[in-house]
Amino acid sequence: APKGPGGGGGHQQQHQQHQHQQQHQQAAAPPPKPGPDAVGVGLGIKKNEHGDFMITDVAEGGAAAASGQIHVGDIVVAVENQGVSGMKSAVLRDLILGSPGSKCDMALSRWVP
Repeated sequence: APKGPGGGGGHQQQHQQHQHQQQHQQAAAPPPKPGPDAVGVGLGIKKNEHGDFMITDVAEGGAAAASGQIHVGDIVVAVENQGVSGMKSAVLRDLILGSPGSKCDMALSRWVP
């Protein structure tokens, strides 16, 4: 979902094709710290009892809500092509935050009954 105001789609298929290579290259380097003007995408995220990062809130008027693709209960699988399993909450936050108008690529999992 894009960060801050604005919209736009992504090419998840392309991102998935490069995900393993990029994860391997980026695994040792922590994400850069967000600047003072950093914004999120309007999501509440908490670790659930299984240790997964679960969406707990989608803020009305935020970029995530505007995308229409993210729902409470979704599980965050990857952010910016980095798997989030075992990641610290602060590292996940730094991956999601960015300057207004920038984009954030997220892979999510959803349980469907």
